[in-house]
Amino acid sequence: MDTNILFLEMGTLHTKRIAFNTLFLYVRMLILMFVAFYTSRVLLRELGINDFGLYGVVGGTVAIFSSLRGLFATATQRFLNFEMGRNNANGLNTIFNISLFINIIICIVFLFAQK
Repeated sequence: MDTNILFLEMGTLHTKRIAFNTLFLYVRMLILMFVAFYTSRVLLRELGINDFGLYGVVGGTVAIFSSLRGLFATATQRFLNFEMGRNNANGLNTIFNISLFINIIICIVFLFAQK
């Protein structure tokens, strides 16, 4: 009987926490949306139509490369964690060396793509 009461109290606590976090995320999203609208208005006024388009292209390129960096880091971390879970030091070293080699190759490709 006591475990049911404890479960109900924990369920209520979880529900309140989820509701608070959801409300907080909605408020955060609204604030960020208004900041983005205001910033884009100021940028358009200051840069003009042509430079604002260039700003969008550069910003999009930076966002794509940032996303790729995050994807590579996450993929590498998953493989490293898998080998750590198996207690395989040799596999861990292999994954690290391969990921380092792939990152160096990607850097070289991007350096040559600039020219």
